[in-house]
Amino acid sequence: MKREIGATTQIEYEITIDMAKELSMVEGSSKGKQARRYFIACEKALKQIFNNQLRQAQESAQRRFIKSNRIREIDATLSSLLKERKELVKDINFIDRMDFRQLSLEFVDKGEALSFGFPNNKRRLKLS
Repeated sequence: MKREIGATTQIEYEITIDMAKELSMVEGSSKGKQARRYFIACEKALKQIFNNQLRQAQESAQRRFIKSNRIREIDATLSSLLKERKELVKDINFIDRMDFRQLSLEFVDKGEALSFGFPNNKRRLKLS
């Protein structure tokens, strides 16, 4: 924008923040030095914030990775234990059936030799 004030002409420019930063950084005055220090402090603060957030994200990712691996280990162990438990239950049930059959046969064999108080051995207790 061009203005004429008295005998002088004044031109006003609209610039972006980045351009203002650049101009202040190259200015040799004390205000330019103050602007440079300000922008350097801002960049340091932003870099520190970014580094802290990055570190926290990396730590979170590491913790998540470790816990996920542990879950997989537990799942594998549980799966293995459940398979083993199923086999043991089958074995126990088989043993119980065999023991019951053997007990039934022994009881019937002994029962055939006894009359259980019934005349002529007509009634016998049989389990099978």
